[in-house]
Amino acid sequence: MRKLKISFLIVAVLSVTLSGSRSDLAAQEVDSVFTIYHNLKGAAQERVGEVLLKALQAERYTVDSSYFSAISSEKELILVKSTLDYYFKNESYSRSFIAAQHLVELSTPRHDTANMIWGYYYMGFSCQRSGILDKALQYNVLCYELASASDDLQTLSSVMNNIGNVYMTNKKYDDAISYFKRSIEIWNRLGLKDKLAVPLGNLSTAYLKQERYEEALQAAREALAIDKEMKRSQKVAIHLNQLGNIFMLTHRYDSALDCQHKSYAFFEETGSEYGQTITLHAIGETYEGMGKTSSAINHYERALSLAKKNDNIYLTQSISHSLYSIYRHSHPDKALEYYEQYVQCKDSIFNEENQKLINNFKISYETKEMEAKIANQARTIAKDRLLFWVFACGLILITTILLLISNFLRLKKRRYNDLKKINEMKDKFLSLFSHDLKNSTLSQQMVLHHLKNSLHMLSHEELSQSLKAVSDSADAQVELLLNLLNWARFQTSRIEFTPTAFPIAEVVESNIKVFDNQAKDKQISFNVDVPADTICYSDRNMISAIIRNYISNAIKFSKNGQTIDITLTEKAGKWLLNVIDHGIGISPENQERIFKKDIFTTTGTKGETGSSIGLYICNEIADLCHEELTLDSVIGSGSVFSITISKEKKS
Repeated sequence: MRKLKISFLIVAVLSVTLSGSRSDLAAQEVDSVFTIYHNLKGAAQERVGEVLLKALQAERYTVDSSYFSAISSEKELILVKSTLDYYFKNESYSRSFIAAQHLVELSTPRHDTANMIWGYYYMGFSCQRSGILDKALQYNVLCYELASASDDLQTLSSVMNNIGNVYMTNKKYDDAISYFKRSIEIWNRLGLKDKLAVPLGNLSTAYLKQERYEEALQAAREALAIDKEMKRSQKVAIHLNQLGNIFMLTHRYDSALDCQHKSYAFFEETGSEYGQTITLHAIGETYEGMGKTSSAINHYERALSLAKKNDNIYLTQSISHSLYSIYRHSHPDKALEYYEQYVQCKDSIFNEENQKLINNFKISYETKEMEAKIANQARTIAKDRLLFWVFACGLILITTILLLISNFLRLKKRRYNDLKKINEMKDKFLSLFSHDLKNSTLSQQMVLHHLKNSLHMLSHEELSQSLKAVSDSADAQVELLLNLLNWARFQTSRIEFTPTAFPIAEVVESNIKVFDNQAKDKQISFNVDVPADTICYSDRNMISAIIRNYISNAIKFSKNGQTIDITLTEKAGKWLLNVIDHGIGISPENQERIFKKDIFTTTGTKGETGSSIGLYICNEIADLCHEELTLDSVIGSGSVFSITISKEKKS
């Protein structure tokens, strides 16, 4: 039934819009189409989206051209943003809030920060224009936090200006001025001088509230000059009204009325009811200052009618107070009526929760401002130090030359020692590699010669044992060659750290399979406690190499029939993978040598010989992965080799 109703609505909208009986669509049709559009999904939404596009175009609104080549999901974002912009420019602030809210709902699951910022910005701005100041600050703060985290300075400057307006409305003028100045500072830093007009105009109003008339006049004239140069008629009208307010409060009434009437004429011509409300109120204040009470009341009542029509709580409160003041001596009954309206609006704007939110944000912002001041002080100190060094440049030059010579000699000596150490390590590596490779190869040669000469006399069991000996020797050679290859890649800096997200359980299982034959030979079983859905974020191949080395050592130093445990726990925000054997253990002196990246030979439970080259390379890999290796071993009881692995990276 619900789907039938929706279909009926769609058909109704389509039939009205596409009838072609008239060229212009009324603004309410944009509203009705958008209401249906944002409650639909899929093909039905796309069809209504085309209707919404035509409705916007009929209202002479130009939709972003990228819409026509975008995919369906992106088309939805573009249409919602266009409708939001259309509503806001047409001063339909309650509807622009709904569109901005829908934009946030679309952007949040996509982690689309740019559009989330856009949505919160216009949610706050729409509430501010409607006089709903507690909500305005709430959404402005959300926008501020996202813009700060994204280092979006342009949005940050704009939202600073909006927050300043909220503070100014709450009569916290010093705080408001600090936000306006911060907004101006950011625009100056970005070199966008044309953006200065808005915060300069607001700064003028804040100065005016503090009766700092000369500063207010200067800021208003600067803003007016910028907007005249940029040919922004609406902004020029706003600044003319600001100048009118300054002239009115400094008793230059003729100049005030001249500016205010020019401003009102523009807003009336463009149909801006918000602008008309403000200028009518300002003209009324000027007439009241001139003692022309009836003219003042006439303009106040016209302003109040528009404010109520547009549900603007703040303007309603302000104009009601003006009417209360003008009537309180001549018509107490009317004065009481307007005073009640004033108090009702004031309670809504200046409620306790609103003030708490404002104060909390002020504390947060002042903390950041203090950090900025500390940074500025640090820069000042650095500048003073630089001047000191300039004055002492002769002494510094000589000292620097001596230090450079000394440093060069020290680095040369250190490099010589490093090269010497590397050569010694290389010789030791090659000695161990050649020794292990020679033993393994000779062992294979002996077994193969034996097989060649005695094949016809060997039993099946003897043949199996000989082939196993060759296989074990080949496995040892492969492990040795892999270690040699990894070591060579480290020495030539040809190994790169490439982190990805991967399930650690898969890596563990694949490495256990590599040693399946060796484990079966020693009747060793594995007890794995690693959840299958655990995701790590590191270089999969490097972590796999470390785990493979751990398992190889665990098998080598375990006795027949023992169990090797592999577990995963948490440690300091990372995963901790443990490979636990119950074998012969490692002596304390050899444990110490492992972490000093020293190399030594070892002997397994079945006489296997090897070296700690694998663990040396594991240490190198762990350093490259920014991970930590640990070892806990007791002679005769076994060893626990562990590695930390970063958790899945959060998007």
